[in-house]
Amino acid sequence: MEVIQLNLNHCELAQQVLWQTLVEANVDVALLSEPYQVPVGDQSWVVDKTGKAAILAGGKYPIQSVICRDHEGFVIAVINSIVCCSIYAPPSWSPAKFEEFLNTLSMELAGRGAVVVGGDFNAWSVEWGSNSTNQRGTSVAECFAMLDLQLLNDGETSTFRRNGRTSIVDVTFCSQRLATGADWRVLEDDTLSDHQAIRFSVGHTRGPSGSGYGVTGGWRTQCFHSDTFLAALSLGGFGIAPTSAAKLVDVLSDACDATMPRRRPSSSKRRPKYWWNQAIKELRTACTTARRKQLRARSDVCREELKLVYQAARSALKREIKASKRRCFLDLCREAERNVWGNAYRVVVNKLKGQPPPERCPTRLRAFIEELFPQHDLTTRVLSSSPAEELSTGVVPVTNEELLDAVRLLRLDKAPGPDGNPECGAEGCGAGVSGSVQGVVSAASGNGRVPCCMEEAEASPSAEARERCGRPSLIQTSGAAGHNW
Repeated sequence: MEVIQLNLNHCELAQQVLWQTLVEANVDVALLSEPYQVPVGDQSWVVDKTGKAAILAGGKYPIQSVICRDHEGFVIAVINSIVCCSIYAPPSWSPAKFEEFLNTLSMELAGRGAVVVGGDFNAWSVEWGSNSTNQRGTSVAECFAMLDLQLLNDGETSTFRRNGRTSIVDVTFCSQRLATGADWRVLEDDTLSDHQAIRFSVGHTRGPSGSGYGVTGGWRTQCFHSDTFLAALSLGGFGIAPTSAAKLVDVLSDACDATMPRRRPSSSKRRPKYWWNQAIKELRTACTTARRKQLRARSDVCREELKLVYQAARSALKREIKASKRRCFLDLCREAERNVWGNAYRVVVNKLKGQPPPERCPTRLRAFIEELFPQHDLTTRVLSSSPAEELSTGVVPVTNEELLDAVRLLRLDKAPGPDGNPECGAEGCGAGVSGSVQGVVSAASGNGRVPCCMEEAEASPSAEARERCGRPSLIQTSGAAGHNW
């Protein structure tokens, strides 16, 4: 999950440019301090009591739940099973109020699992690169040490820059297990704020690359041809029991490649802001270049000259953004004159309608859960093996008849499982399932562990619900990969 952290300094243009940054960098979450404006009714935003600490879930991961939004200075929400916390502690707070803020924050974060905390603390400490440590810095370091959260700042790049003055007041902490591979860094692109954007990654990508499982795009199943598929399976040695589950998945994936063309993976690119154009892109690049030259100037005279160049480039960028928004608005007005039910109508209706509020009624929520995860009676498996075989091995082997029954329940119009192979491939295997799949499943039953490539990606409903959706798993009931039965 890609995260950006930034103090917008209550600047409208800085917030507008931020959205374009999220689009270009494919960022999922933004931890923001001092946003200019939070859209009313937008469920992808959550803010604190003062509106100065905000979280924006602008990517593929929505806000799952809001833990806390009723306090001053911080807001906490769960995104992609990670507890995200955005901070803004104004410099005007008294020492007593800042200590109260930290105590409340630590109580809300205590005992959480995967945690990411980022924001503007207006605190100085040598631990994150400041020249000295003040009382706020000491309190922040002690607070997050007690929470066992690790500091991500490298202390080499300033995050606040104004009129030649620099400091590091934007700080990031996270849980120990999220710190590996975070790639924390300060971006040098001009944000039109006096703070620099911080970018880092948390979590991991589900499904290894280069294998059949976890593949994106899948195959075009309407081009499936059973004879070609069976021929590809025989060339891959599918009739012979494979040495591992990963080998089985690879053989099935190769057969699918030989039979069906790949689908184009769905594009996750978001549309840029309506006012963005090539001129603004070039002016932003020029603005960033002028700022870098100013910061790297060796003499005061040269620095002042480059400062004027940077200010002129920044003013030109702001003027072009405002002019582009004005032109788009006038174009929308002219279109409304020609077509009453066109884009102007849709924009107004979307503004008035907004997004529907989340369901909060306990009765309706309970009804939804009972429908998705119904209660069912426990079923007893009919053993088809002989008692002598069971006593000698200690394991009841999976039979060929059971596997074929599971294959017959598959529906071709449903999405594939975690390995990415379509259901038509399982149906095309026919009797060949006995020599390969049966060996893998029986081996998993013998050692009591589920192969990683056959694990479930998400928590699943009951067995009846899985059968209704056409994806009964042969070994799903054992839980996640690597778990003992």
